Amino acid sequence: MRPLRSINNENGSAIVIALMLLSLLTVMGIWSTRKSNVETLIAGNEVARKQTFYRTEGGLIEGAFSIEEADTGVLSSWAADWLSEADAAPDMTDPANWDFDQVGGDDTAVPSEVDGDVGFCALDKGVTSGDSLVMTGSSQVRTYAVYSFHDSRDGQALMEVGYKRRF
Repeated sequence: MRPLRSINNENGSAIVIALMLLSLLTVMGIWSTRKSNVETLIAGNEVARKQTFYRTEGGLIEGAFSIEEADTGVLSSWAADWLSEADAAPDMTDPANWDFDQVGGDDTAVPSEVDGDVGFCALDKGVTSGDSLVMTGSSQVRTYAVYSFHDSRDGQALMEVGYKRRF
């Protein structure tokens, strides 16, 4: 009858239950810590992605302002460092063609005045057909492709936008 008596003995059961609850809470704590670390990494990547996007977009805006503010003589002769004739320029949609380090004289773009990790350039695609036939004067509309490129440890982005200017 002694074995039956030890089965009915509940001494120490509180310790076993407490250890089980403590183990469960420890596992839940480890899980939530790992989940919050992953969420923090995801949020950091999202911030870096947005910064890369907006920095590159800033280069586009600077390129468009450069076209708008440039003298017509500079635009028609492609005399600006950031401007090239579209037929003579390399493919600016290929990141390998981007060079704006201002070393060696082989630059295909210029660095942004606001952000040195961003470069921009514009390609003159010529007189826009259909928009340039004005009966009262010699005004013409030219089409440009403005490119901006950002490359840093936060990411890489390349953007292109079309721009038209009448002169």
